[in-house]
Amino acid sequence: MLRKAVVSGKFYDIEFGKLDKQIRNSFLGTFGPGEMPIKKRSRKIYGAIVPHAGYSLSGQCAAWVYKDLAESEIPDVYVVIGSNHTGEGPEMSTYLFGDWETPFGIVKIDTEFGKELVKKCPDLANESTAHISEHSVEVQLPFLQFINKENLRDLKVLPIVVKDCSHDACCRLADAITDIGKKVCVIASTDLTHYGPAYNYVPFLHAKKDNLAKLDKQFLNLAANMDSKELIKTRSKNTICGTSAMAMVIEVCKYYGIKRGNFLRYYSSGDITEDFNNAVGYGSMIFEKK
Repeated sequence: MLRKAVVSGKFYDIEFGKLDKQIRNSFLGTFGPGEMPIKKRSRKIYGAIVPHAGYSLSGQCAAWVYKDLAESEIPDVYVVIGSNHTGEGPEMSTYLFGDWETPFGIVKIDTEFGKELVKKCPDLANESTAHISEHSVEVQLPFLQFINKENLRDLKVLPIVVKDCSHDACCRLADAITDIGKKVCVIASTDLTHYGPAYNYVPFLHAKKDNLAKLDKQFLNLAANMDSKELIKTRSKNTICGTSAMAMVIEVCKYYGIKRGNFLRYYSSGDITEDFNNAVGYGSMIFEKK
């Protein structure tokens, strides 16, 4: 059962050529890395934190991660852990019912890896409900296809969507991922603080741009310091949609001996729209083994 793209034409362009241009512009834009990936794959990146808004807003922030991933070794599987925005389905679910389609073509799902993961982690269900209309995993796929366009036959992805999980549950999934023995790159798909009346979150009224950045960088510092437990504890005090996903990535990367995350880029939707009355923060980070 092919999972069709549901947010193409909304979060990213629906036409092949225009989508290719949109991603290129994300790399070359003012808030992006300013250059396309270079053709070498000698680095080892085990995890990343990347935003999942529409490409016109967060694409340039995401491009920082994907430039580095394009210059790193290709893993056996990219495990993309997204936020559950709909509230549908179980606490933690994967999708093993078929491959996924984007305007760039078909993305192969690593069903063998997924089945093993479901066996090893009782918290994880193979259930389609949470994935049917969820965008947080889907928006990462065109970027992964773009940076692996010369190796599309080798590109495999495992989609996972999670709600607000306990720290113990995050650790159980991370343990299961590392126990299977495949070379993985685990991607936490998350936006940061959702500020403003539209999100029912107005902790400050003045200096909105600076205060939003200050708030978000506190959470990014926790991630960079690999403090997944404190990140989960702060969940009730923030409007970040992917703290569980971030914690899972951190715990996987700890297993591989990574001591610190590498912060790449931060800005908010307000920096793009010049409207901070309602704004969302975007941050990018990689976890690399030197």
